[in-house]
Amino acid sequence: MSHVERNKGRLKPIDSRTLTIEEINEPWEYGLMKINNELYEVEYEVKGDDELDFADVTVGEHGIIEFHTMHYNGGGSIEEVIEAALRRGD
Repeated sequence: MSHVERNKGRLKPIDSRTLTIEEINEPWEYGLMKINNELYEVEYEVKGDDELDFADVTVGEHGIIEFHTMHYNGGGSIEEVIEAALRRGD
């Protein structure tokens, strides 16, 4: 069943020489996310907490993406929320 969930954490870029997107069918099973066709290791501070919609996403040093999102998971995945926020410059 779909619901609103809140997530906060960091996405660390994965060395593409070590692991490729094609090698992994379900990235989340390995603690990874695919954002804009790049793989990232996920470090959650908050995962799946129920609240309202928002997305605070920044790209920092070494390409690390920090995120704090709240979204309806029946309307889109966390990857889609992060990608949309990066496109908007949130």
